[in-house]
Amino acid sequence: MENQFYKDIILHAPIAYVCHKIHYNQKGEGIGSSITEANNSFATLCNLDLESLQHKCLTEVLPQLKQISGNWSQMMAEVTESGITKEFTYQQKENGNWICLQLYSPFAGHCVTLFDQIRKPIEVTEKLTESEEKYRFLTENIQDVIWTLDLESRRFNFVSSSVEKLRGYTLDEVMAQKADETLTPDSLAYFLKVIPERFKNYVETRITKYYTDELEQPCKDGTTIWTEAITYFWTNPRTQRVEVIGTSRDISERKAAVDKLKTSERRLSTLINNLNGVVYRCQNNPEWSMEYFSDGILDLTGYERSDFINNKVRSYNSIIHPDDRENVWNTVQTAVGDQTFYKLEYRILKADGNIAWVWENGCGVFKDGDLVSLEGYITDISERKNAEQALKESEEKFRSVFKISPDLISITRLSDGLYVNVNDSFVRNSGYSREELIGNTAEDIGIWSDPADRQLLVNTLKKDGYIHNLEAVFNKKDGKKMIGLMSASLMNFNDEPHLLAFTRDISEQKKNQQEIQLLNETLETRVKERTAELRVVNKELEAFAYTVSHDLRAPLRAIDGFANILKEDYENLLDKEGEKVVNTIIENTSRMGTLIDDLLAFSRLSRSPINLSRVNMNQVVEQAYSEVVDCEAGKLIQFKTGHLPEIMADHALIKQVWINLISNAVKFSSKCKKPQISISAKADNKSIVFEIKDNGVGFNMKYVGKLFGVFQRLHSVREFKGTGVGLAIVQRIVMRHGGVVWAKSEPESGTSFFFTLPDAKNAN
Repeated sequence: MENQFYKDIILHAPIAYVCHKIHYNQKGEGIGSSITEANNSFATLCNLDLESLQHKCLTEVLPQLKQISGNWSQMMAEVTESGITKEFTYQQKENGNWICLQLYSPFAGHCVTLFDQIRKPIEVTEKLTESEEKYRFLTENIQDVIWTLDLESRRFNFVSSSVEKLRGYTLDEVMAQKADETLTPDSLAYFLKVIPERFKNYVETRITKYYTDELEQPCKDGTTIWTEAITYFWTNPRTQRVEVIGTSRDISERKAAVDKLKTSERRLSTLINNLNGVVYRCQNNPEWSMEYFSDGILDLTGYERSDFINNKVRSYNSIIHPDDRENVWNTVQTAVGDQTFYKLEYRILKADGNIAWVWENGCGVFKDGDLVSLEGYITDISERKNAEQALKESEEKFRSVFKISPDLISITRLSDGLYVNVNDSFVRNSGYSREELIGNTAEDIGIWSDPADRQLLVNTLKKDGYIHNLEAVFNKKDGKKMIGLMSASLMNFNDEPHLLAFTRDISEQKKNQQEIQLLNETLETRVKERTAELRVVNKELEAFAYTVSHDLRAPLRAIDGFANILKEDYENLLDKEGEKVVNTIIENTSRMGTLIDDLLAFSRLSRSPINLSRVNMNQVVEQAYSEVVDCEAGKLIQFKTGHLPEIMADHALIKQVWINLISNAVKFSSKCKKPQISISAKADNKSIVFEIKDNGVGFNMKYVGKLFGVFQRLHSVREFKGTGVGLAIVQRIVMRHGGVVWAKSEPESGTSFFFTLPDAKNAN
């Protein structure tokens, strides 16, 4: 939703916007471009519609741009490669307006051009002064806090006065604080964790990226608030120092509302999934295309819930009995037209081949007078329908059922509950003889534990003519209680209304349900305890990572720093052996730092989320190879890549897999006169097997068990540099994607690494 919001802003922005893809020749020179995206203002500038702009060259739709550069495509290619923003102005011949152009590259191979109409210089100066006044008014009166932060000193260069309303501190107090003091410990730890990577990205690319974070900040009164901080990096033109510019907004109420909403949704989901039936939402079409089904659909039909969503495997209409489909459709359409509830009884075809009767109650959902969807509830009424059918078939069958039924069957007068007849099961389960029952009322005998239950039965029968599964407690002759599930209907006997009741003893079932409930509560307690244990373990892991990244790095930097001082300041006093010792110290501290980095990277893999998307493996391999091998080294390597299928995976993690495997192949084939590396793939069932092969030194397969262990090496550091973590990271990433990794090799005959990943065609 947020991405669509920003797309709509760009589409309707008053500044003309166009993005084009750069086309290169074999020498890497820009030879052309094609428009991939534009907004309405650019279409108006060109006197064309958006559709006709697609895939056209920029100078084709705006020929006057040739007055700026004779080779417009090469200039855009230079902007893409250098990352520098260029600005130009030109005058439109048709109206004399001046247009300001800005060219920049948001990502490789693409260039964005912004067009904005400007005024004469004197007007620009006046507007600039007016803009500064508006900005000053805005920063002083806006509720959001606007600030700039110097990264090196971690102090604020500017904070708007609205900070006093936000956190209670005066402007002078905030300006005197370091940024560390404006965040709670957890938020500070998070901020210090993400800032270095964002800073590195900005310094390397000079591309402005906006970041949104939720941070907890302390207030002067001792409380804390949650704020949403939107930040970006820029280089102060006066000091040439990189600063962070940001805005902070109080979102405490929003976060509380979100937490409350999540709790409410969780409770609603629990309620729905524990109903004795199915809750649904569907489209009003002949197939009843389902948008939602509760979990009970599996018990009701025997089919998985996912089968029905958007008619993935089957439609709900396909399991409605063919003879009932027309009536279902007509009844629903009538109710929708009248905007009333509909109630239905019809048959469905279950997965096991049986037919079940269901009862459905639902209604249309309308918005602004238009029907959006249908929502309702479906439950199995097969038992009731079967009972009704059995009653209609014959009186003889009824007599047989009445006599041999294990359920308690009784016929009583509706007005006073006088027993007219009872079956053997009733006598056996109640403990009363037939003589004690016939001719007496239920009140005389005291068989109802709560007489209000019988009154509810009578009222329901008078209203609906039947009742299904009324749960009530009955008194037996021996003083014990029996929990019964009663179904009853009205019948005429001697021209008086009587009720025919079937009561099933569910005392044992209730007892079992209570035991199950107790078991569930115990299980829930155990789950909570286990969850708490896992939280403790995760916090311990985080504490360990913090120790490694901070406590170990500090002495390591001290050793490296003093060793370099010794090397630089006392070089003339050291003999060759001394120089060797100092260089060894420097080399090993550097290696130790790399080991710490690799260990942290390995540990983070278990906690980082997997963000699945379609991944073009050929592009990923090209990017990884470019990062591992520079141009000079690449001339010596014969590198081949076959067609690699798309997969569903985490793009960043899979790229790291290829970086590690390609680095491994380059390293261990570096001593060959003609290093050769090839990458291929083949389909295997529902997975893709990827292979990277080199002609390097290889290894003995009896040591293959050590290959993917952390810090395990089959060659010494003197032969080949490395920490022994790269292949362990590869294995961890592949396993988290549900794949496996293995290797085949022979000494001096090269090595092949294989790993499997799900095929994008079969990915869910």
